[in-house]
Amino acid sequence: MKKWLYWKTLALMLILGCFLGCGGDDFRGNDGSVTDSELDNEDQIPTITIEKIKTEKLEEGEKVWWRLKADPSPKTDLAVWINGRDWVIIPKSKNNSETLNNTFHFSREIRIESLPVVSVVGKGLVVDLELLQRDLPDESLGGHRIPKDFDFPIYNVGDPSHILVEVKELLPTAWFISARPPSGSGIAPNATIVTIFDSSPRDVTVSAGTATVAGRTVTIRGPFAPGPLNLTITWADGTQTLSYIVIAPDILAPFVIDGTVKNGDKDVDPQKINNDAVIEVTFSEDVTGNIALQTEAGHDVGWLGSVKGNRGRLELVRGREIGNETTYVIRGKVRDAAGNETEISITFITAIKL
Repeated sequence: MKKWLYWKTLALMLILGCFLGCGGDDFRGNDGSVTDSELDNEDQIPTITIEKIKTEKLEEGEKVWWRLKADPSPKTDLAVWINGRDWVIIPKSKNNSETLNNTFHFSREIRIESLPVVSVVGKGLVVDLELLQRDLPDESLGGHRIPKDFDFPIYNVGDPSHILVEVKELLPTAWFISARPPSGSGIAPNATIVTIFDSSPRDVTVSAGTATVAGRTVTIRGPFAPGPLNLTITWADGTQTLSYIVIAPDILAPFVIDGTVKNGDKDVDPQKINNDAVIEVTFSEDVTGNIALQTEAGHDVGWLGSVKGNRGRLELVRGREIGNETTYVIRGKVRDAAGNETEISITFITAIKL
């Protein structure tokens, strides 16, 4: 119970077991990686903190050099989540990451983020991989590759876990992080697009739709015109363009475009149709439904009807041939994939027997 309370009170983070893409480390052949099954050995779980190395005052702002520190040294390369969007590598068997720097022209902090962790019976606390990998980048801040299929053991976040830089002369800016649905998707005309920023954006406008700002979230609602959509979001500190294909709903019912006979045809040669043993009807799109050959009075002639793709077929059953000087009607009902229905009624009259 004490051990559980100990872990419960600590800020939990993920570690991405990967081998650095440069400096001699490689993702292949790391038999010493830490996995969930080894978490009962507390000595193998590092505590991660962030430390400021030096600062330089600029005319407008401040430049900060910083790095991450692990205690004890990790037994596999660690990747630590920073500011909700970036990763920093701490090489295995080293106490700290490479030194990185940021130039601030506004008040901002560099912070170590907590990551999603779930409780699994028999394994304790493990990483929520599905949530983590939604926005996993291809590489870290230092340019090291990030694998997509590695174990994600837990590690601890110590104090300090952030560096705060205050530049009081300037207002904070906002950086675009992500959009749902992502750029490149197909959307409906009345779709809602949710965009996330790292801080609350100011003076937001959009080139299409209506935008609502709530903290770090900007929600953009349609209607949007069908076709390609280049949606530009503009705010006080920048712009971001997202591309979509707006797909209009299908409200047009299928219709007959061709066939063996047309509605209103007269003097149709019954012998030719009997010899071909089939009557076809072609529709404007793929459909499902039924089709039948009937007399003018509505009695079924006995031909076999079927509908597949964009065609309806009536096939002759021997002994059920059509005759001369008779009015026939092709009747049925079909619908397209969107559920739009069409009733079929094609009337034709056969020729006089010579």
